Amino acid sequence: MRLLLELTSTKDCEYDLKYYHKLQGFIYSLLRDTPYSVLHDKKGYKFFCFSNVFPVPEDGKIKRGDKKSC
Repeated sequence: MRLLLELTSTKDCEYDLKYYHKLQGFIYSLLRDTPYSVLHDKKGYKFFCFSNVFPVPEDGKIKRGDKKSC
């Protein structure tokens, strides 16, 4: 399975270095009530692993309308 996400900022904000926890939770919520929903509770290797896939902007800020893809 491959997921392609495009995120667009709805407001100016500070870059959150821990955003990937929220992104991972969002993806697992999309899998709820599907045959893949058991992946979250499975012991061992998780199929969705994130590091900072979006580079930190030089000024540390995300501007309204900025688009990021992963």
